[in-house]
Amino acid sequence: MVENNYYRYLGKANAGKDNTARYHLLAYHSLDVAATGYLLLSQQDGLLNDLSDLLELPPESLKRLLTFLLALHDLGKFSAAFQQLPVFSAFSSGLKPPARSYDASTHRHDRLGSYLVEQLFRKGQIDIPGWNNRPVHARKSALQFGKLMDVVLGHHGKPINARTDGMQAFYCEENIADASAFVADLFNLLDVDLPVEQLVDREWQGRFALASWVLAGWAVISDWVGSDQQYFHYRTDAMSVDEYWPIAQQNARRALDATDLMVGIRASNFPGFQSLFGFEPTPLQHWAEHIELSEQPQLFILEDITGSGKTEAALTLVHRLMAAKHAQGFYFGLPTMATANAMFHRLADHYLKMFDTSSGRKPSLVLAHSARAMDERFREAVGVQGADDSAYDRDDETASLYCNQWLADSRKKALLAPVGVGTIDQALLGVLPRKHQSLRVLGLHHKVLVFDEVHSADAYQLQLLETLLKLHLHQGGSVILLTATLSFDARERLCRIWNEVPVSSWGKPLTGPWLTQSRRLDDFPLATRVARGEIPDEAAVGSRAAVSRRVDVDFLHDVDVVIQQLLAAAKTGRCVVWVRNTVGDAQQAYDTINQQLANAPSDSGFTCETLLFHSRFTLHDRKRIERQVLHWIGKTSQPALRAGKIIICTQVFQESLDVDADLLITDLCPIDDLIQRAGRLHRHLREHRSGETPKLQVYSPEWQEQPALDWLQQNFRATQAVYQSPASLWMAMKVLRAQGGYRMPDDARRLIESVYGELAPALPEAFEGLELEYRTAQRLKASTGQIRRISIEQGYSWGVADGDWPEDQSDLSTRYQEVDQDSLVLVRRVDDQLIPWVTDAQFAIELSTVKLASNKRKQLTALLGPSDGKSGSPDVLDFLQRYRNARYQYLWLAEEDEVMRYCMESGVIAGVINKS
Repeated sequence: MVENNYYRYLGKANAGKDNTARYHLLAYHSLDVAATGYLLLSQQDGLLNDLSDLLELPPESLKRLLTFLLALHDLGKFSAAFQQLPVFSAFSSGLKPPARSYDASTHRHDRLGSYLVEQLFRKGQIDIPGWNNRPVHARKSALQFGKLMDVVLGHHGKPINARTDGMQAFYCEENIADASAFVADLFNLLDVDLPVEQLVDREWQGRFALASWVLAGWAVISDWVGSDQQYFHYRTDAMSVDEYWPIAQQNARRALDATDLMVGIRASNFPGFQSLFGFEPTPLQHWAEHIELSEQPQLFILEDITGSGKTEAALTLVHRLMAAKHAQGFYFGLPTMATANAMFHRLADHYLKMFDTSSGRKPSLVLAHSARAMDERFREAVGVQGADDSAYDRDDETASLYCNQWLADSRKKALLAPVGVGTIDQALLGVLPRKHQSLRVLGLHHKVLVFDEVHSADAYQLQLLETLLKLHLHQGGSVILLTATLSFDARERLCRIWNEVPVSSWGKPLTGPWLTQSRRLDDFPLATRVARGEIPDEAAVGSRAAVSRRVDVDFLHDVDVVIQQLLAAAKTGRCVVWVRNTVGDAQQAYDTINQQLANAPSDSGFTCETLLFHSRFTLHDRKRIERQVLHWIGKTSQPALRAGKIIICTQVFQESLDVDADLLITDLCPIDDLIQRAGRLHRHLREHRSGETPKLQVYSPEWQEQPALDWLQQNFRATQAVYQSPASLWMAMKVLRAQGGYRMPDDARRLIESVYGELAPALPEAFEGLELEYRTAQRLKASTGQIRRISIEQGYSWGVADGDWPEDQSDLSTRYQEVDQDSLVLVRRVDDQLIPWVTDAQFAIELSTVKLASNKRKQLTALLGPSDGKSGSPDVLDFLQRYRNARYQYLWLAEEDEVMRYCMESGVIAGVINKS
């Protein structure tokens, strides 16, 4: 029997059967988690070596130091108040009662640990070699050691408030002595070399602050895996830490082997573009295949028009970077869920070619949102499946309770998988003060970030993107940005990040040229590579003939003429699309066209089918409509099927699908959106329109050389509410009228610069006031992004950003909302019981969810909740008991609402269904 008082302390408990151990000693749980973290660092050479370079400590020495810190993550459980919680009451610890009972709402066990850090390391109540007798100039190192400990004490997903005021009341004197003995034994076990001199060096402190973000994620995942009872069985018998340490490592190895999290993978050799993809590369793809790679983290910006093969060029660069051991995976971020769906299916058929699978173990491909149809296409990373520990207190979760919930959500897991596909929002959440953001930072480490359509980021989102790129750069990561419509200024701003960051990823200042050189309108398509301390490499490349074309532009000013154009084209066997700027306008146009079709003479000789496509559908219907759109007018659609199809849609059409319209009409919108929408016009070669010049028709106000103040708002009120800058729409109309259209890719840069850059005309006098308001609003968006993002230089510590680090349950915070949006779960009442709108064994809640503006949500009369499942009407409580993931969300009985209703053809619309 080991004689050590710290074996009186419990780390875990559950309500097991009488013949099972109900408790796990705190010393053992601490070593379980430490062993998990130790092996993670051992497996992930890239992470350990990057941290070693950044912190200028030998890898093995750094690994022992970090493992020592991690073993102290639950130091606060040495509190007598924690040990006397009811869940531990059956075990007699013999501890004296403290002055205050445990209060997790204000002094949870993770925060309580900061008191012992202060007592042991700052006030010297610990005996470890070289600490209490360190030089006078190094005495203040205890303050910095506290910042090191912040990383592991914040293992519940957010930094702790390390102020120790009043914490003494939760302890009794023997707690400090027992904790001191445990820390000393750990120190000797791990043979730790405390970096005393580095702790007092300001530059080193700054570098550790940068490292703290990824280390915080490492601490969280180590605690979760190290808390799995399936591998770390409860033990109450006392043995020395030296004896238990190899047992903990053996258990940790088994636990980690059972998951795909953080598993090391190897890239296959890059065989050449044609061998990999089966066709000759375009000029941009040829550049990606042959551009010389740097040893430094790199930024690539690939600018070419829609459909030019930017994705294959990006995958070529990713493959080459991984093959050169500059990365161990990648994350592909897209602007919408629909584009993420499409990219996932493309990668599912390709990504294994990029990896060495000779060992029989395949890297996981994970999509960053959940839906049933996706489960058949990929093998999700396997999460830990052990039993849950009992909750310590109402306000104090256990690691295993949260771990199983978190790992069940593939959106959050996507960044930890070797290959992730999802929205850019999932990556941007890594630089917002949301709970467990550090796991996203950890997941992105040593990966290539690929972001598509970066031009669509607004001023708010761009601030978050810049912060993410800076953090990724500091961690030695490379980034690939894809765009079809990026202004010179925006491109230069992104390149500037790579050479204006105050310190490099190794913590040393860099000097050198940062400005991109090319500002020629003819330099498009353009490929750019920027590496730290190197002159940017820029190459104007050609574009493939299939996407080089002339597009004529015509303007329509009467809505009745627009409708007649659509119907006339459909009569001739064409498929037609009208892209509207708002959901309301799309629904109105859809109803009008259907009414005209219904009133058409029965002997008209043609049959039309209509479809409405916008964002105000449930996920289930949204996916159904996407499939229908692809079936009707997708790449492989045939003339007989395409004939007479009329699709009314919103911006989701331009952002998502590889579809192809014979006639496309669009509401007037910003020039970059117009170009994107036109990319779906005559996108693929069709025999029935051979030699025909595509014509984009734009529904717009009448042209005015000197427009009145209400030029746009008079008949396009909803459009002005969405885009807010009539001047930018007027300038888009001006340049397109002057040219009668454009040629791609020749005019791509000129079109953008004619609205957003140095070629923009003088602002019409009537718009000056509105434009000032618009630009002020853009600055407000940017400043809001600056305020909300984390301060990467300050490190993972309390106060790095405003807010309370709320639960990560929404993507809305990554996008600036002019109008707040709410998620509503549609429910039905069947036999006096609430059920989800969509029946599905696994994703009923997700598939039944729709987004609605908050001001519209407040008008609903059949809204239930939100509820945490502990309060509410009996039917709501019953529903939340069966569908726990619907907690904290609004439930909407759409069939009983008196103001709005829901139908599968139109989505959420005003009015109620006549039930008579």
